[in-house]
Amino acid sequence: MTKIYNQNAENQVIALNHVSFTLPECGMVFLLGKSGSGKTTFLRDLIRQISEMHTISVIDERMELFPPLSAFYPGKQVDVLSNCSKPHGIDMALRTLSPTWIAMDEITSEADCEALIRAG
Repeated sequence: MTKIYNQNAENQVIALNHVSFTLPECGMVFLLGKSGSGKTTFLRDLIRQISEMHTISVIDERMELFPPLSAFYPGKQVDVLSNCSKPHGIDMALRTLSPTWIAMDEITSEADCEALIRAG
């Protein structure tokens, strides 16, 4: 996976450079890195790729992954739950949407962690 911003400009930025990996059949995957290292960019592209073959629910609490009226396309089989807490979004997704995957950005609270543990 490679992501370059301003591709045709002199001030192009390479956000991701030939990143590849294999996702497990089940379990949890965490992306860790310092601020500005490309985690959200990577997650957006990963969501798009996963949605080609699986259903995915995105818990976008602060509407940062896929802001309304933005150019970011979430993917084919994606349900974006915005403007709700991560724990509430996880519960809603599991009860009503039956996703294969759940994605979210910036897990920051104990309640977020507890919701992830409940989700399995």
